[in-house]
Amino acid sequence: MLLLGITGALLLFNITQRWEHEKIANEFEYQASTHFKAIKRAIEINLELPHSLQHFYDSSNVVDRLEFT
Repeated sequence: MLLLGITGALLLFNITQRWEHEKIANEFEYQASTHFKAIKRAIEINLELPHSLQHFYDSSNVVDRLEFT
């Protein structure tokens, strides 16, 4: 009977530990994904800026200081 109780307790501990580890891993993955997406978007915006300026420059006959303000 004692052996059955110890085995049951160890089994429940193992199941709980796996569940908790999976929960922590999922939370970490979610937060990492959120940060990654924010950084990726910031990089994309910064990479689009030179193209936007190039298109603006190409669309103008004469580029002067007033056009950029």
